[in-house]
Amino acid sequence: MHIGPVYVIAGDEVRKLLTEALAPQFAELSRKIDNLKQEIHHVAVTVQDLIAKVAALKTVDDSVLALIQGIKAQLDAAIAANDPAALQQLSDSLDAETSRLQAAVTANTGGGGGTP
Repeated sequence: MHIGPVYVIAGDEVRKLLTEALAPQFAELSRKIDNLKQEIHHVAVTVQDLIAKVAALKTVDDSVLALIQGIKAQLDAAIAANDPAALQQLSDSLDAETSRLQAAVTANTGGGGGTP
């Protein structure tokens, strides 16, 4: 039985051979890890943007709710006082606030103006 040549490789040589053989795979893994880091950063930024937008919507909702509650209180007071001038003032105020809200909604929704 004949066995081919037997090579003895020192530890440093083994490391060098493995490093050279695996270098392309390590480079590919490094590139993929960098891509994943970028994607994770993008997702984190997107999530922070969504959190900020939700907070802004909550603020807008609270403002609109306060406006409606204020108008209702004014209406109740004008009705209770049987005060036509106060009712007219409330009507004028409603017109102004309606126009202002319509302009804000148009400006922040691209001006579609239709139903969603």
